[in-house]
Amino acid sequence: MGCGYRFTLLALCLVGLCVADDAPPVKASAATWADKLKKDLLLNYDRNLRPTQYYNVTNVEVNMEIRHVDIDEDNSIFTVSGWLKMNWQDLRLKWEPSDYGGLRSFYIPSYYLWDPEVNMHSITLETAGSRFAGISDVRVESSGMHHSTHRMSQKIFCEMNFQRWPFDTQHCNMVLGKSVSMHEDRTLKLNGLEQDRKQFRPITDNPAWEVTDILVESYEDPMEEEGHNFEGLQYGLVIKRKVRIFYSTILTPAVIFILMTLTSFWLPPGANEKVLLNCVTATLLCIFLRYFTIHLPLLATRTPLVGRMAYSSSLISVTDEEEWTDELKVGSTARESCSSADEASQGQGADVQHEWIQLTVALERIFFIAYVFIYSVMAACYLN
Repeated sequence: MGCGYRFTLLALCLVGLCVADDAPPVKASAATWADKLKKDLLLNYDRNLRPTQYYNVTNVEVNMEIRHVDIDEDNSIFTVSGWLKMNWQDLRLKWEPSDYGGLRSFYIPSYYLWDPEVNMHSITLETAGSRFAGISDVRVESSGMHHSTHRMSQKIFCEMNFQRWPFDTQHCNMVLGKSVSMHEDRTLKLNGLEQDRKQFRPITDNPAWEVTDILVESYEDPMEEEGHNFEGLQYGLVIKRKVRIFYSTILTPAVIFILMTLTSFWLPPGANEKVLLNCVTATLLCIFLRYFTIHLPLLATRTPLVGRMAYSSSLISVTDEEEWTDELKVGSTARESCSSADEASQGQGADVQHEWIQLTVALERIFFIAYVFIYSVMAACYLN
């Protein structure tokens, strides 16, 4: 009985094994055409070697799209954020689309492929040593063309010119390239001189600044490291300040101060209203200059023209013609006394005083015309 039971159990096990061998295998996953293409392309591929022959130059087309710009006026730092697009051809990564299900392009992580190693030059210490944020996927076409897009956010030193503040336009340079050895043949060339200017228009609206133009030119500069140059492209960005708010805070008070200063020339010599008007103008101009010290960097180069206007107007107010008008009156009185003693005629002394007053009025009109001309020239230089 025991032997028969064991024999039956052994027979059932053998039957189960035979059925298991006859069952079809189950596939965990099916490989796609992109998987097969990636495996074939990267087989024996070395990302450290250039994509062309050693005697050829690798051409890399560079396009830059600016999304946001900002300027730190106190520290003279220009911040630019956007996308950097680079295109090049790698002849080692070509295929026939018909061999891979009609697949003409697909994406590969950038760390699998050759990198042009393009970076920024003359950046701040905060971003020094860093290139571009994130690891991007590169779109590879069947012809071997590579399309790479990197997110960038760089801070660059920029010399500020506040002479026409708040209508100022700043010129900041951003250099993009690569360090090359002077003893080796040129192996990399950046092409970006014939780019569409529309690609430089910021998409994000900045309430304070706007990019009006960008000039692209070749750049070459010897580095501190002996035997190396930095070659690439220099982007000259022209950034203009938006001045809508300053029309009410700067322009309107400046026009009022000019009118108050010029009005004092038309008041009668010796009038109390003239002294009062000049005192009020001088006080308001001091407050106006204090406003400039709050909104302008203390170490800014070139004093703004609007500040010079306020300063000159304050000098006119505190050194008005009233002072030398009084001196003329004293002189006329002395002449009147001498004349009275010599000629014993009070009427002639009054005539002399009247002549001095007329001379004072004439000089005031001359100064009025001179200051109108000066303010007109300053306004033309300021608004152009």
